[in-house]
Amino acid sequence: MITGYYFHSLLRNKFLWFWGGFFSLMWSALGAFILESGSITPSNALPITASWYAIITLVSFSSVSVTLSIDLAWSTNSLLFSFKFTKLSRGKYLVDLLSAWVMLSVFLISTVILFTALMFSISSKTYVFPGPLSFLKTFAVAMLVGIFFMLLAVMLVLLVTDYSNIKFVQFLSFIPMVLVFVLSYQLIYGSPSILLLYISPWDSAPSLLQATYLNSLPVNTFVSPYPKELSWPLALAGIVLWEVIIFALDVYLLKHIKPQEPEAMRQV
Repeated sequence: MITGYYFHSLLRNKFLWFWGGFFSLMWSALGAFILESGSITPSNALPITASWYAIITLVSFSSVSVTLSIDLAWSTNSLLFSFKFTKLSRGKYLVDLLSAWVMLSVFLISTVILFTALMFSISSKTYVFPGPLSFLKTFAVAMLVGIFFMLLAVMLVLLVTDYSNIKFVQFLSFIPMVLVFVLSYQLIYGSPSILLLYISPWDSAPSLLQATYLNSLPVNTFVSPYPKELSWPLALAGIVLWEVIIFALDVYLLKHIKPQEPEAMRQV
């Protein structure tokens, strides 16, 4: 019941579709026709497309996490009531939340993959769509990345509601997006250390997304002609481990959630 309700709520959220959808598609068009217009050729179009798609995916999910944080902040008092007077458990709430988010992500991920490939195909005048197997792999990794950002958004909200003033939610909700521009863009402008790529989802995620798009091994940079290859299992395990840790933290923080003053919530 909660899964369906929350899915329809997300589906009707115009801010989510603007920041997660339109904002991401705008970056695809800018990359294809302005930022890469002078350097893209039929020979390098595919790796450039894959690199842009990898970064745009993180921009999309980090943007959506801002909207999720604000929505969850508004739900604080109703969640307290539900946990106390209904059979809804903290773990079940998070699982239902994840289920709804996965359902919505199907539309979001498919749109971003296909639109980015379309823009760069038109710009380069060559076919840069991923093959069926590459599409499925890319879709699966993107779904994993989306779950990470969703769990992170929940954790940030709960940290504020449990230990600080709810008015700080708007400030903290932008942390995932800021980290995308600080960490993920290192793959475009430099070569992050191998250790950072394994322990930071902001670095390992775009590397994995590019690799699945190209059906190749993940690398430590998108710009060097001689990049260092990464271990698929280790890079993937790093993201999964972070999700398990954050999920456990979310359940713990939900047990300590505090009621919020209506006046303070109106300022969110």
